[in-house]
Order: sequence, then structure tokens, then C-alpha cells
Amino acid sequence: MTIILLSMLILVLLSLILKRSKTLTIATVVFMWCLATFTYGNADEVIYQSRYSDIGLWENDTEYIFLLLIKICRFFGFTFVEYKGVIFAIILILVSLTTWKLCKYPNIALSIFLFYPFFMYISQIRNALSASVFVFSYRYLLINENKQLNVTNKYVNKSDVFFTICIILATLIHTASFIWLLLLVPKKLGFKLNVIIAIILNLFIVASSNISSIAQIVISKFGAQTRMEGYLSGTYQLSSYRNYGTIIPIVFSIMIFMLIYVILWKTTHDNKAILGMKINIILTVCVSLILRYSSEFYRLYEGTMLLNAIIILNLIPKTEILKIKTKIPYFITECLVSLPTVYFIHFFIPGIYSTVVFPVLYQNYLFQIFN
Repeated sequence: MTIILLSMLILVLLSLILKRSKTLTIATVVFMWCLATFTYGNADEVIYQSRYSDIGLWENDTEYIFLLLIKICRFFGFTFVEYKGVIFAIILILVSLTTWKLCKYPNIALSIFLFYPFFMYISQIRNALSASVFVFSYRYLLINENKQLNVTNKYVNKSDVFFTICIILATLIHTASFIWLLLLVPKKLGFKLNVIIAIILNLFIVASSNISSIAQIVISKFGAQTRMEGYLSGTYQLSSYRNYGTIIPIVFSIMIFMLIYVILWKTTHDNKAILGMKINIILTVCVSLILRYSSEFYRLYEGTMLLNAIIILNLIPKTEILKIKTKIPYFITECLVSLPTVYFIHFFIPGIYSTVVFPVLYQNYLFQIFN
């Protein structure tokens, strides 16, 4: 545990100094890959080992691209650990290349990502892979954004098509990912219309008895019918697994991010701040999905945590980032930007420590060598 925590502390401190060092980015990625690949005994390991060793048992419960990756790794005779190494290499390449391309201070963004949601992703392999494809699609949300507040391009362009393709690919890894297509709304439409659509969607999801049948049509096209339809069943809605607790960190994070974006908009008048507000407003749909169906829909908002960090960090000028003399709005922003991450950790740690955090810190084939 000591070597892992010490390494994390060193990486965080260095990221504050070497904000755009390629060497530090590579070191951070290698460290995360070692954590994820060689950790054993976590919450979902038995399930993923079964998926890998007994494909037939999970044929109808595994999305097509995720199943294809399993088959490819099995074809080459990879062990389960080697298979995890391949998957997390893909995940971290997509995340790190995107962060390097889009963020002015990529190492700060990666440090935030390391603490959350990456610790969760080590256990949630399928969700992590789909989220990494979504992270790659960030570039098509942020590309060529107009600097003026009320100017939006309502016509479909090349970046919209590429974004849609990425979300379809993510959906073939984890079916719930198709909901990220909603992020075309804040990109294409103005602030007021975005608010109206968010309100209508939330009311429709909570009140409608037909939304599950619509979802089942989508699910049937991307795989995992049995597992995903279980979340939509009446039996699941009455089961002890249903809870609304994950609404709390989502609402808290949205409030903090909205406050940051308001501060930054008044300071910079950069349209990226408005885009950030609209993204968080449309993603209130996660709250209604949790109320109506499953607490697991918090993961859809979780996937935008890095996106928020990138947008916010990009709105801080190089002359103001982590300086002794910093303008008050930027100082407040720097204090608050990691608060949603801290709160998500605070919220989840008590329930997942023994099954997610403990294995990462204590049950790692590689780092146990140093004990």
C-alpha cells in the first residue's frame, strides 16, 4: 500500500508543477496501467473471469464489441491478466491521448481522473472501456466551438457524425452508453432551449410507462438483452437493489460545476463556459433515470467528470493557473474544480472500500513485490 500511495502523491505533486510534461503523462499512464492490470480480488473480478473463460454462458449478456475483444484475446491464448492488460492499454491510450490533445494542463486532469473514476474503473472493466470511447469522443463535442454566447451551428456537421459513431461504438461495449447522444443537444442548441429539453426529458422519463419498451428496442440492437432488460423489469423495480442514493453526488457535482461555469463566464465570457453549463443541465436526465430505473445510471454522469475538468482547466489562463498571485475567480475555480471528485470519493468509499479500494491498495501482483 505504501508504495502505491506514495507514487500517487508524487504524481499529483509533479502534475501541479509539470502541467504539460509528456514524460510525466507517460509515467502516470504506466502507473495506472500497472494498478489496473495486476489488481486481483476486486468486486467484479469473478464475473469478468467467467465472461472470459466461459463465453457461452454470457453470449446474450455481453455487448458485441466487448465480446469480440474477449474472443480476440482468447484466440491469442492470453491469460485473464494479459486480457486485462490489453483492455486497460486501450482505455488509457484513449483517455491520455484525448486529455493531451484537448487540455492545456493534461497532467492535472489525469491526476483528478486517477483518483476518480479510475479506481472504480479498475473493477468495472466494461464500463471503463465504453467510457474511454466516450472520452475519445470529447474532441467532437469541443471542436470548432464558436466563441460567441448565442451562436450555435444547428446543422449536422462532420464532428457530429464522428461523435455519433463513437457513441454507437461505446454502446456496443455497454448498452447504456447510447444516452450520451443527448450531449448533441447542448452542442447544437442554445441555453434556453437546452433547459426546456432537459425539463421535458426528465418529466417524460419519470412519468412515462413506455420508455422501457423504447429502451428495449435499442438494447436488442447492441447486445446484452437479458442483463439490461432486467434493470427495466417490474421485479427489479421492487427489489432491494433499487435505491436513489447516487442522485446525491450527481446533484452536488452539477451544482458545483454550474457555480464554477458561472464564475468563469463572468470572468472570461468564453462560450466554453456556456457549453459546460448546458452539458450539466442536459445530464440531469441521469437523476430521472435513477428515480425511474436504476441507481447504476450515475455512471453516465461519471463519464463526464473528466470532460468538466478539461473544459474548466482550459478556461484558466496560463498566467493564472496555480500562481501565488491569482485573481479571485480563478483561485475559487482552482479550489472547487476537484471538489466533485472528492465528494464522489467520499460518497462511495464507505460502501466500496473492501471490494474496490482495498484490492487496489493491497492486492496487486506487481506492487506486492515491494512489500
